[in-house]
Amino acid sequence: MPDNSQKSIFISYRRRESKHFARNIFKELKARGYDPFFDFEGLDSGVFERVILTEIGRRAHFLFLVAPGTLERCREPGDWVMREYKEALR
Repeated sequence: MPDNSQKSIFISYRRRESKHFARNIFKELKARGYDPFFDFEGLDSGVFERVILTEIGRRAHFLFLVAPGTLERCREPGDWVMREYKEALR
């Protein structure tokens, strides 16, 4: 169930292609009073899946950053960019 705050945002991105861009968006959103979630430091592997999927579900908005190369691995089994996207649609 999404958070009541309409200012909560999950930032989805491909680390290699968009890490710096995503970090800048995160900082700008924070400065403007939004509550963005951005996994920029990485999470422990055992916690990663649970935290990511929970955060997607509790955020009012899903911001999907697409840069050249972002979608290249989406057909691979278990690709996280695709998993995040599908979870947001759910």
